[in-house]
Amino acid sequence: MRRQQLERILASEGLDLSGAFRKISAIGRYILEHGAAEGWLNQHIISLHAGVLDTPALEGLLPATQGLLREVGLFPYLESVELDWQDAVARESFRPVGRLASKYLFHREQAHAFDVLASGKNLVLSAPTSFGKSFLIDNLIDVRQPKSVVLVVPTLSLLDEQRRRLDKNFGHYYKIIYRNDQEVDINRGNILILTQERLRDRGDIDNIDLLIIDEFYKLNAKIDDTRSRCLNIIFSRYAPRAKQIFLLGPNIEYDVDLRKISAVRIDSHATTVATVIHDFSGETSKRKRLGGLLRERASEKSLVFCKSPASARQLADSLGHEGVGRRAPYCKRLGAWLAEHYHPDWIVARALEGGIGMHHGAMPRSVSQQVLRAFEDKDLEVLLCTSTLIEGVNTKAENVFIFDNKIRSTNFDYFSYKNISGRAGRFGRYMVGNVFIFNEAPDPEAYHLEIPSLSDPVDLSDDFLIGVDGFAHDESLRDRRVQLEEDLDLPADVIERLATFPISSIRLAAEAVKSKLQDNDQLVLWSGRVDYQELSTTLAMGWRPFAKGSSIVSGAQAAFYAFRMLGSGGRVRSYLNGIIAPLEKEVVQREIDRALKAIRDVDFYIPSVLSALQVLVNYYSPRFDRPSVDYSTMADIIESHYLPRHVKGLEEIGIPIPLGMKVQHYFSAAQDVDEAVSILRSIDDENYISNGLTEFECQMMRSSL
Repeated sequence: MRRQQLERILASEGLDLSGAFRKISAIGRYILEHGAAEGWLNQHIISLHAGVLDTPALEGLLPATQGLLREVGLFPYLESVELDWQDAVARESFRPVGRLASKYLFHREQAHAFDVLASGKNLVLSAPTSFGKSFLIDNLIDVRQPKSVVLVVPTLSLLDEQRRRLDKNFGHYYKIIYRNDQEVDINRGNILILTQERLRDRGDIDNIDLLIIDEFYKLNAKIDDTRSRCLNIIFSRYAPRAKQIFLLGPNIEYDVDLRKISAVRIDSHATTVATVIHDFSGETSKRKRLGGLLRERASEKSLVFCKSPASARQLADSLGHEGVGRRAPYCKRLGAWLAEHYHPDWIVARALEGGIGMHHGAMPRSVSQQVLRAFEDKDLEVLLCTSTLIEGVNTKAENVFIFDNKIRSTNFDYFSYKNISGRAGRFGRYMVGNVFIFNEAPDPEAYHLEIPSLSDPVDLSDDFLIGVDGFAHDESLRDRRVQLEEDLDLPADVIERLATFPISSIRLAAEAVKSKLQDNDQLVLWSGRVDYQELSTTLAMGWRPFAKGSSIVSGAQAAFYAFRMLGSGGRVRSYLNGIIAPLEKEVVQREIDRALKAIRDVDFYIPSVLSALQVLVNYYSPRFDRPSVDYSTMADIIESHYLPRHVKGLEEIGIPIPLGMKVQHYFSAAQDVDEAVSILRSIDDENYISNGLTEFECQMMRSSL
């Protein structure tokens, strides 16, 4: 029997007794002829098993579907059923050893990947989102007990998700480090969970027992942005020092030479959930159809993918008027709290009160985390999201509605489509996930991956060459180094320090800096704290070349938002009121999003731009007989919002700034954010409430600590 024949039988037969029996027989025959190693079989077997479980009349067929699950190695699905002793022994052989053993049971391909890792080998794993890659990380740490673990994640949202899980499992044995104001503990093990930028800025990591790169496809040279270059820089720097390397990511086809890191490669298509595609691309009234489907599935968790914050905003408003969303107690309280402390007209707050959540890049990170927890653990059933959630968080739902087919203004490719649809279903919770598409799916295509940090430097473009660890001293790069030094009028060690930026950006900023120094512009020759004019003029030298991904268009605008933010003193509502008060009602929502997104951009880009400009100014200053500068104090002030100590650090783990300001007196003497968290955990709710917090605010804080 061929695959096409099997799929025809499975599609044509119903789920009555005779139809289910014929499906079981056909799958069994296929396995007998071809074996059970083909990952696509999992979907059909899981779907069939779920149908049998949900249909009392088919109870007698459960041993047969359990047998099929066993054949394809999906042993976790057998953990809750009665088995004969042979099957029970087979199942238990897929349970790892160690303290966490009682919590985990591997499926067959997961066990194969773990065996490679447990033997100490390097591994590059490409597998579906439902594969259980986080289980591998936890059990590897549990079994091998490495003293120094470095886990690199692409976003702060994913960082917080990993932090929570690893702190819960290993917080008693390891120091969990996720910010650069936390120091390595030399007396015990350390697990560092950092973005590539934070790892780049640390200088205290000499020995790494286990280096993990999550979402390794972001090393791709074709992405060609600052973050990809930064990831390649830290990978080329730390991979040679690591005793073991684990790269993990989604299903992609790639042709990369892994000999440089001596890694085993595993490409798995084994899924632990079944996905059912529902095609509504021919609908003429898509928004109305979406509303109807969400009402039909009102008790199920549903993610709705939108192309942008503006699209999510419009859709939330429309769906709210159509009666989508359940006015549930927790959602109402969270929405009311956001309305009070951010803005009463903010669509995120209004929609939540009606039972519709939102998650996109224009929202404060802590608010996104609070909404996400309401979706995962509380009574929020509908969540509108953009690519910031799809790319940055491992959230799953019973249903995924792909309403738009773009990311911002660009049509998404097949890789993005598979990544989005892969959020449907969750092992152990939703055996079958539903994907509803409202536009034609992209044609299947291979994902072309090029990893510069694994390539021969001879083959690298100049943009990636300057990020090679040791570029400034490697004799094999001498000729190209000399050429770049002449072209940029900069020495190799300075070029290397600016390697996260493309050559063209370094050149533009360098010319702007030289021009200002030649003119003896005192507005860029400063140290410590400064006012708007100095900050604006300084940022203007490098904003366009060094902040290309920002929604803020100029150094002047960046300085405007920075000083508005600093002047609010943590009162976010005051910050928003000052910006939107004079505006017409129809643009208020757009400007709230823009002002909140500006806070995130100010946090990330201003310190980065100031740091790069300081390098250039201090290199060229002696040439023009100008004094050196120190922009770092201002960069630190802006990054921390000039808030009381640790309030900004707590915002990263999900405690919104207005709530952090309410409790900051408890931890004002704390040495670091770890101590602040420890103090807040030790205080009971009665104490908090007697000091002005509400019961709901206590709930919000407990969910983050």
